Amino acid sequence: MKPLRAVQIELGKIANGFQQQITTEVPVEIRPLVKEVNRLIILIERRLQQSRTAIGNLAHALKTPLAVLVRVTEHSALQAHPQLNALLVSQTQTIRDRIERELKRARLSGHIQSGTAFNPYQELTSLADLLNNIYAEKHLAINVEAPDYPIPFDREDLLEIIGNLADNACKWAKGTVVISVIYQPNLIIKVEDDGPGCPEHELQQLTQRGVRLDESVQGHGLGLAIVRDIAEFYGGRLELARSKSLGGLLVAVRF
Repeated sequence: MKPLRAVQIELGKIANGFQQQITTEVPVEIRPLVKEVNRLIILIERRLQQSRTAIGNLAHALKTPLAVLVRVTEHSALQAHPQLNALLVSQTQTIRDRIERELKRARLSGHIQSGTAFNPYQELTSLADLLNNIYAEKHLAINVEAPDYPIPFDREDLLEIIGNLADNACKWAKGTVVISVIYQPNLIIKVEDDGPGCPEHELQQLTQRGVRLDESVQGHGLGLAIVRDIAEFYGGRLELARSKSLGGLLVAVRF
């Protein structure tokens, strides 16, 4: 039974993202089972990657016809129908927000296999470089405080969480953004900036269950909606407050 125990241990490593296939030598009687499990892992990963690629391609393809629709909303013929024009503008904006969300996911997620373990310091250093390029005109200081060893969380999900929070922080920061990851023993992610922050009454509204974040605060909601979805999937929670050290918005995700 020792080979089965070894397979069980390897399955745990695969689930935590430390390897992608079962490599243990097993008796001939269970080789077909191990081979089939490995084949299914490859198949699932391939289909998942194809799905992500297709979503990104579709979002890019829709940007041009969406731009045409936006120009249509500005046509003088629609001014005689204000209700119809308002509806068209509203729905066009909804489509644009959805497209921007998917393009942001594609930009921040990278191309590593799903399930790969996440090294916070290495990944966030690269993310900081990317954001410094995107917001080069602001000359931001993006500080990373994180452990430099792998943790058993899905790389793409964590990059999506931190990438969206950091992108929002860079958008509103005057000069400084701090990204911190704590893992002892639970995972806590914090992103804060020195921007204008968010009024207290709106912070309380955002943390209420059932409130759609993407309609609550201009400029912060789109990324927060994505973050909240992922956090709740893992049983975590999203917290918002004013940063005591920087004065802007502080967003924390606790698992």
